[in-house]
Amino acid sequence: MRVIHGIRAILLLFCIIFYANLYSQNEYRILFVGNSYTYVNDLPAMIKEISLTTGKKIIVESSTPGGATFQNHCNNVTMQKIKNGGWDVVVLQEQSQLPSFPDSQFEVEVYPWAKMLVDTIYKYNDCVLPMFYMTWGRKNGDAANGVYFPVLSTYEGMDSMLCLRYMLMKDSFNTAVSPVGRVWRYIRRNFPSIELYETDGSHPSLSGSYAAALTFYSMLFKDSPNAIKYNPGISENEMTLIKQAVDSVVYKHYEDWQRDSLTAKMKITAVSESTYLFESETPFATTFYWDFGDGNSSDLPSVEHTFSNSGTFLVTLKTGRCLDAGYEDSVSTSINVSVPAPTDNIFLDNKIENVIVYTILGVEVWRGKYSDFIKKDECGVFLVRDVDNDVIIKIIK
Repeated sequence: MRVIHGIRAILLLFCIIFYANLYSQNEYRILFVGNSYTYVNDLPAMIKEISLTTGKKIIVESSTPGGATFQNHCNNVTMQKIKNGGWDVVVLQEQSQLPSFPDSQFEVEVYPWAKMLVDTIYKYNDCVLPMFYMTWGRKNGDAANGVYFPVLSTYEGMDSMLCLRYMLMKDSFNTAVSPVGRVWRYIRRNFPSIELYETDGSHPSLSGSYAAALTFYSMLFKDSPNAIKYNPGISENEMTLIKQAVDSVVYKHYEDWQRDSLTAKMKITAVSESTYLFESETPFATTFYWDFGDGNSSDLPSVEHTFSNSGTFLVTLKTGRCLDAGYEDSVSTSINVSVPAPTDNIFLDNKIENVIVYTILGVEVWRGKYSDFIKKDECGVFLVRDVDNDVIIKIIK
């Protein structure tokens, strides 16, 4: 049993954000990080069986020691599993009470460890979707901790705090969330005859795990659960009602629970009259494409580019995450460039070490020592820019 240290209740605003990454592949490698709320009734295996009935294959692995917290997972074998890489989805489920506690405790015992896990997931897995597992309030609330933090005394109060905190982490860390707790609340309100809890009033019954599994299925594949035939061993009537709940809460409001959309941002800094530093400031992007508007481009997140001609150029940055469909964005801006007029001269000091060479049409063909360029077997008319002195010379070679 976790106990609250101190009393301070500040309710957070429920912020809803829209549309994110849509996976289109048919096979996922999913790592489940959590505790008994995940391993009771073998939730990962149930999700796998449900997915197979619709022709979707997933490979699952778990790290779910009983009672484990995010802090525990940051200091056990979970971190190595994450660092091994290759995951398409990593599911994160915190200890069942901690996220509902007062800000002072949440900010120390949950938030920084959640951030560490998400940061590690993104660092070691190029194309990955971290997904929080939003759990539920206990059947009759958390009476023991309600003495210190009264909102936890009822199911509704505890469940609301869990929802708010998981949504906060989702928004803060750019992840998705599987809103199992919201599905449970819908079922409790609309179909109260369905028993979602085990006798301890905390862990999920078979029906509760089925609701969780369908929630994950809908989030993973953006698919309604209505056509699913898999039955874990509950009544057909309960199956129908639970599928209805997931369809209403998850599938019909999919964008509310998915990762925030990508927004391309760029920063441009003038280095000289004709040279600019272009930097992507797009959070969480993994792919970049710069079109400088002069026939040149780059796929680096940060790049310095020199224009060989004066004029107005439309610079465009396209960013994405692993080229996932629906998770790309672009931004464009015009810049006015004034390039010093070239000097007609066939001579240039061979000791100059930092030059950029262009064709007469402005296409870059060389960077480095001028003496090395002179040795190249290329003939023609070139524009040679002395980078250090910002002088452009036209040469015939």
